[in-house]
Amino acid sequence: MARRKKVRKLNVFLGVIVIIVLVAIAIGIYTLVNNPNAITALWNKSNENDVNQTQTQNEVEEEPVPEDTVINIVGIGDALCHSQNFRDAYDSETGTYDFSPMFKNVTKYFDDATVAVGNLETTLAGADRGYSGYPTFNSPDELAYDLKEMGIDILTTANNIHASNFKNATLPISIERNLINYLADKIGYEVKPSGGVFVSGGSMANLTAVVTARDRKVTLDKLTKTTVYLTSQTHHSGRKALHVAGFPTENIRIIDHNKDFTMNVSHLKETVEKDVKNGYIPALVISTAGTTNTGAVDDFNKIADICEAYSIWQHVDGAYGASHLLSTKGKSLFKGIERSDSVTWDAHKLLFQTYSCAMIIVKDKNNLINSYGEKAEYLDDITSDDDVIDPEMLGIELTRPARAVKLWLTLQVIGEDEFRKRIDYGQELAEYTKDYVESLENFEIISKPSLSILSFRYYNDSFTDEENDYLNNLAAKKLADSGYGVAYTTTLNNKKVFRMCTINPETTESDIKETIDRLNLYILEEVKEK
Repeated sequence: MARRKKVRKLNVFLGVIVIIVLVAIAIGIYTLVNNPNAITALWNKSNENDVNQTQTQNEVEEEPVPEDTVINIVGIGDALCHSQNFRDAYDSETGTYDFSPMFKNVTKYFDDATVAVGNLETTLAGADRGYSGYPTFNSPDELAYDLKEMGIDILTTANNIHASNFKNATLPISIERNLINYLADKIGYEVKPSGGVFVSGGSMANLTAVVTARDRKVTLDKLTKTTVYLTSQTHHSGRKALHVAGFPTENIRIIDHNKDFTMNVSHLKETVEKDVKNGYIPALVISTAGTTNTGAVDDFNKIADICEAYSIWQHVDGAYGASHLLSTKGKSLFKGIERSDSVTWDAHKLLFQTYSCAMIIVKDKNNLINSYGEKAEYLDDITSDDDVIDPEMLGIELTRPARAVKLWLTLQVIGEDEFRKRIDYGQELAEYTKDYVESLENFEIISKPSLSILSFRYYNDSFTDEENDYLNNLAAKKLADSGYGVAYTTTLNNKKVFRMCTINPETTESDIKETIDRLNLYILEEVKEK
């Protein structure tokens, strides 16, 4: 009883603290939105102190921050949400839009806002972000992002942009539409009639695609006779999506994979032919551009041959791997992806964005409209009445944030070449990792580097398979507990292995070497004790 009372008191105390913090945040946001000049004054004073200190230390005269520098969050909101120039941007003769005047306007506001974001870098540089902040954290989902992206998140959130339709958020959706066109072109789709929409992540993108494929290929009353195809290496969100979309579990066909963990196309063809012969309706193949375990890329051309012969939808889960379409080396693995019907692409992986920022892109946007183009009388006043298609007609969400703005801004600031440089660097690190692992005794490569992912393990033939698995698991746990880094394990061919994903641009070869040396050390220490 006494223990429960203490816990109750502690909960009450923590609750009071949380309420105080929330009130403080609310007051801060209210002040920021209603009196941005107050923040400017504080910033100018802080900057003046910094300048004076720098002059004292270095005896170098620095230019002060201009007096008219305004962190104008409200101004950004006006430019993003309520531009009155949208109609003027439309050229009826060419049927195109020229948004450059508005882009320049928004860019000016972002230039001013960069001052505020820069201030965050000092505040948050030492913050504990858990494993994800480490250059030695090897995961495809966590990256060292630029804090400016986080600043844009703050700005768009502060403006509470409802990015469901053009009338609510003219410029953010214009940006989104142009980015979808840009990415569709990278895939190899024709800009028209392709289309797509920004979503929260790969899981939502895969679900959006699965429902779209279902509605395009079958009617709901025939789902019990409809079959879908994937491999054991397909991301688990694919199975979730199939379940939500109503496909019976017994109709999900698990296709064999090859030694390199890509889909076995011969087995796919045999399985499809067998299903057709038995009266089933093959509707969907989920192929993968960069599997989570090994970075494997399926043969899109050969899969497309089968899909086209039997009128099957091919969806490519490129949540992790699609960004390699921008790379120098990895791009060659994607031959035939343009023959697919839809692609999942995550920007919060190798396009270095904060959560959440992903896309579903389809070859023909009319298929999205077929599934999600519902109408409601309470939306009549804001539904677009020209050739523009509102995002809420292309996906599940009505209430949605302006996810595309931060990716657009990143492209404006660092450009596609910088993305290419970072992605190529990750692949070079993976090759270095392979070479170093192969130089160590009792270590073996299980899957070679593919899109910056590789798997390896410690194996000593003096031990049983169970004992070797135990040693690999133990080393991974000790590495994480040490606080130096993280190397997750997975299971391939019934073997416990280390999986490394070397995509963090801040990771160095010495980081890789030290990580593997520590894994080796933990194993050798345990072996000595046996």
